[in-house]
Amino acid sequence: MLHPFLASLDNDNNFRLTFAEDNVTQNVDERKKYVSAIQKLETLLNSEHLPESLSDLRGKQLRIGYTPDAKEDNYLFNVLNSSGKAEIATVCYLGMAREAEVEHLFKILQSLFAKSHRSREKVVVFYQHGDDIIPYYDKNAGKITHVVSREEGSILT
Repeated sequence: MLHPFLASLDNDNNFRLTFAEDNVTQNVDERKKYVSAIQKLETLLNSEHLPESLSDLRGKQLRIGYTPDAKEDNYLFNVLNSSGKAEIATVCYLGMAREAEVEHLFKILQSLFAKSHRSREKVVVFYQHGDDIIPYYDKNAGKITHVVSREEGSILT
């Protein structure tokens, strides 16, 4: 779980994230992978790599993080705009991965939302295949995929 790094200038609380010195190579490598994934995600969010399901976020300055009240939403949304407000989006970056792994994680992330919740459409798993970064997302997001009826006077008739 990623928490925001904030400092309050109004009091002595600085909400500092403190690490004990840990130079074990495996632990240092894990921390580097974590930071690298966050940096990669932020680069992807602010580039042409945003898929159609996140098209409403194009052109915004975005970053990865959580708002101070993110617990109220069970930390479901991890994209913040330049004002620090949560955008309705859940993204992650896997690095090199097989599509089966990506699809599995995508389904797990979508399962965090009720089936009728529109936020399911705003889940994106980025992964790397060779030199390409590929977004795995709901290709039907925001599209009408099923018409129930065509009543007289409807724009569909």
